[in-house]
Amino acid sequence: MKQAIVLLILLTLTAATNTPDKPVPTRAVERSKKAANVIELAMSKPDARIPKALLSKATAVAVITEMKTIGFLIDSGGEGYGVVTRRLPDRKWSRAGYIHMAALQVGRPDIHIRSFNVILLFI
Repeated sequence: MKQAIVLLILLTLTAATNTPDKPVPTRAVERSKKAANVIELAMSKPDARIPKALLSKATAVAVITEMKTIGFLIDSGGEGYGVVTRRLPDRKWSRAGYIHMAALQVGRPDIHIRSFNVILLFI
């Protein structure tokens, strides 16, 4: 839980910080806040909480907010944007990076529209 709180604080602080010569874009701040909210929500549910053992082994964490998929007959696709941070050798978390995730599936008949959040732990 302590590691999740540190990660949450890092994501929030990264969204709020900027360098003197180049301010953080508004979109990056919004993505960081959404990612922090997703982590906070996931860790607040006892039955869905990320186990401490997994968090302590994670070398990086990515949070994709509002992943959207659309399926039509034999193919489907989706995309989402998010934040990724990695654990440095001193066990602190790096500044956030911003990512785009896309997916394509062919061959499974399905008609749907979905929106969901994704938390990826890299171990």
